[in-house]
Amino acid sequence: MPARTSLIKIASARILICFLALSLNTLGQTGSPRQDQSEVVRVFSDLVQTDVMVFDKQGRFADGLRREDFELRIDGKVKPIEFFERISVGSVNEETQLSAARGTLSANKTGPLGAVPLDRGRTVFFYLDDLHLGLGSLAATRKAITDFIEKEMNQNDEAAITSASGQIGFLQQLTDQKAVLRAALQRLKYRPSSVRDFDRPAMTEYQAFLIDNNDSDVFGYFLEQTMRVNPGITLQSAENMVRTRVTTILQQASNFTRHTLIGLQELVKTSSKLPGRKLVFFFSDGFLLDHRNSDSLANIRKITSDAARNGVVIYSLDGRGLVSSLSDVSVETAFDISGRLDRASQ
Repeated sequence: MPARTSLIKIASARILICFLALSLNTLGQTGSPRQDQSEVVRVFSDLVQTDVMVFDKQGRFADGLRREDFELRIDGKVKPIEFFERISVGSVNEETQLSAARGTLSANKTGPLGAVPLDRGRTVFFYLDDLHLGLGSLAATRKAITDFIEKEMNQNDEAAITSASGQIGFLQQLTDQKAVLRAALQRLKYRPSSVRDFDRPAMTEYQAFLIDNNDSDVFGYFLEQTMRVNPGITLQSAENMVRTRVTTILQQASNFTRHTLIGLQELVKTSSKLPGRKLVFFFSDGFLLDHRNSDSLANIRKITSDAARNGVVIYSLDGRGLVSSLSDVSVETAFDISGRLDRASQ
């Protein structure tokens, strides 16, 4: 009996020691404040699906390509391509192929004896950047869209004509009626809304961009011309005048670019409700991606991400056609006998 009593006492002592140790450990944890640490979020993905379209030098789709014709590199390292299949846009089997690729193929799919639907056609959007389209570019763009409506639009195709300014109004809708598309096209008018500089000598948006990025040739030219046009001013005053013009021009350009990209982003987001692939033809004379004075690069990344997620393929088309210079003969430009401005535009 004494032995048993001693064992009980020893066991009780051990339990008491354990409780004390736990209590001290708890007090130690709650007593000292925990230092805040930055949360690190790590995302791992075993499978990433993306769309690839390949064209030859004549702009025709390159058919007959195999998995072996492609090489996937991530961080410079070659990775295997796990899944490869050709998908025809607008075909009957497009949705089935996409579902199989994503692993979401429905069990209630139509059997081989079921009714085969008609070709559902293509979904095409024309997005016109009328904030940056010149008069000649708008005429060429209107002709290209008219050719599509009259010659290439099939029975089950649907199309919509939209613009960055929203001047098309309620006709900016997806339809299979050619009359509606013709009416929408007629609403497009030239909008002289690009950036203009009314000081002398005239400064273009690209020249302002170069000065803002510390181009000494362009800045030196406008500094000299400003002092010549305004005799008697100090060098510091002339520099301030040039910098003020640069800031004003780039702010105007940033606003136009922001409206253009917001309209394109909204078009991509709203098209997510439509099934299958969507084609967007983006017509513009182009604009500068000025990351120092705008968030245009971030907007383009967002548009690209949304397009990949929603099955949207965007084709950007220059309304001017082939161009060899950034000079615009329709805009008054500064005369530079020294050739500094010509060097900067190359």
